[in-house]
Amino acid sequence: MDLPELPVDPLDALRRRRSAKWQTYPADVLPLTVAEMDFALAPPIAAALHEAVERSDAGYAMAVPDLGRALAGFAASRWNWDIDPAAVTAVTDVGVAVVELLRVLTRPGDAVVISPPVYPSFFDWVPEAGARLLEVPLSHDPAGWRLDLAGLKCAATVTAAPGMAAVVDRFPPRPSWRGSTVPPSARTTRPATGSSTTATLRSNPACDSAPPGAATRA
Repeated sequence: MDLPELPVDPLDALRRRRSAKWQTYPADVLPLTVAEMDFALAPPIAAALHEAVERSDAGYAMAVPDLGRALAGFAASRWNWDIDPAAVTAVTDVGVAVVELLRVLTRPGDAVVISPPVYPSFFDWVPEAGARLLEVPLSHDPAGWRLDLAGLKCAATVTAAPGMAAVVDRFPPRPSWRGSTVPPSARTTRPATGSSTTATLRSNPACDSAPPGAATRA
């Protein structure tokens, strides 16, 4: 089934944006990373931001129950998940969230797997959390890029003590986006060795935040 594609602003309009992607490099460099901020905001988000600006509502943020309720409702309708709204915590960005989760889930020296090609920051998050970086690259076939499940199983089997503690997975993977009905994973599994528990952390699940029926290509 053909899905409608999300529109993208012209390049001259994108270059007027003040985000790091469009301000870090000189004008003759075209950054090839693609993410949600390269597309137009969803109308409800734009409306909420306009309303806040009109109220001059730009003070310090505080924890509010609205985020938890909104996420719980979305997860229930999209993935049939039952989330306690009180268990939802806002963070400054996905990198902070991953690092703090790794500090909770891993012990010093535990192996944490990433599957290149990924964003450069992935290579910094693991040592920042005090863990050991282990690379299991994505496999490629005529259909595109996908997780190397055999490689992940092998890594869990042969990794020396204290063991493979987590997998940080970028979904959808770069450099190719592929839509999926699989929700962002926050599950735990038992590695083949049975010696430790592996947590799979999926960062920034962009295709799950896209409007239903929309497709993205990079």
